Amino acid sequence: MRTLVYRVAARRDLNRIAHQLAVGSGSGSGSEAIGQRFVDRLIRRCERLAALGGTLGTVHEEFGPGLRTVSVGRYVILLRYTSDWLEIVRVVHAHRDITKVLARGRAR
Repeated sequence: MRTLVYRVAARRDLNRIAHQLAVGSGSGSGSEAIGQRFVDRLIRRCERLAALGGTLGTVHEEFGPGLRTVSVGRYVILLRYTSDWLEIVRVVHAHRDITKVLARGRAR
């Protein structure tokens, strides 16, 4: 099993997603839980990817050396494998321009 590592930008992305989903769900008592449940789903997917022996995801060298993507709902996890760890680079909405997101965050 590889060690799972989240870049600071990816952690910020997860917090932002939880907040946006909570706000978009209304001001009811369960709105924060909705956002957190989806972020938990994203985290579980990352954990499963790290636990697997192979390399999954679609290769996207145009985004940076070794970068791959995996979709979860309307979000894309950008990741990079090595022999010892799985690095989660960013987690972005599928409709965003990933090249611009990475250029702003210097995730390469």
